[in-house]
Amino acid sequence: MSNQLSESFGISNVEYIHANITEIKFKDYDAFYFFNAFYENIDRDAVIDDTIERGIAYYTIYNRYVSGQLAKMPLGTKLVTYWSSLNEIPGSYQIQFSAFEENLKFWKKIS
Repeated sequence: MSNQLSESFGISNVEYIHANITEIKFKDYDAFYFFNAFYENIDRDAVIDDTIERGIAYYTIYNRYVSGQLAKMPLGTKLVTYWSSLNEIPGSYQIQFSAFEENLKFWKKIS
């Protein structure tokens, strides 16, 4: 489905990865987008994938992993979050712009 959407909008510089976040090496990329990252692990009404185990422990593991990986990224790394709790965003990232009542945030690593 994602590839079809990219094609329909003429977007060719995007890659979709279906994997557990802990299998992703952030150093291979220079920009990231997180939508409601891992929230399904703490809200049973927000389930995206009912084939995986969920729980607060997974939420914590995933948030810590993302925060650690983002912290290691070089200056200038770009990040977009939508409906995120922001727990996974290190203090070295600064909001550059926000929209949709500040639910959509554009970040850049500045320190």
